[in-house]
Amino acid sequence: MEPLINIDEIQVQQDVIAGVDLFEIEWFETQKHLFKRLTKGGVKLQVEKQQHPVWQQGDALYSKGKLIAQVIIKPTLAIQFTSKQSDLIVDFTYYIGNRHLPIFIDVEDHAFLVPYDGPLYEQLTAKFTLDLTLVKKQLLFRMLLHEKHAQL
Repeated sequence: MEPLINIDEIQVQQDVIAGVDLFEIEWFETQKHLFKRLTKGGVKLQVEKQQHPVWQQGDALYSKGKLIAQVIIKPTLAIQFTSKQSDLIVDFTYYIGNRHLPIFIDVEDHAFLVPYDGPLYEQLTAKFTLDLTLVKKQLLFRMLLHEKHAQL
């Protein structure tokens, strides 16, 4: 049985370093503070985040000064809404907001993303037929729609 490695330092790192083991989490786990999980390379880690309450893509995990792994947020199936019609955008965000679901903004693709849910996808397809696609993407906390994005 592999020994449990305790992570004692976490450093914010945007870029993923080639050759470093990966510690994968799901988008909905980015605010979780305690993990006991295997890395992609099979190393068992115990990770507790007490500062910086949100996990970011690339966070570097150290044990006794040695880089052990980096956090990777796994891509997930998402409903992507893309439209240039402001009335449709307002309607879509209002529709999702009424269901208290998170909305992510993909600035590069000029799109809104919502984690996939079968019944929701059927409802949205009926209402926004031409503007929806299913994609597999990372849903990162920095992409989450907040009041600060209201000007977009």
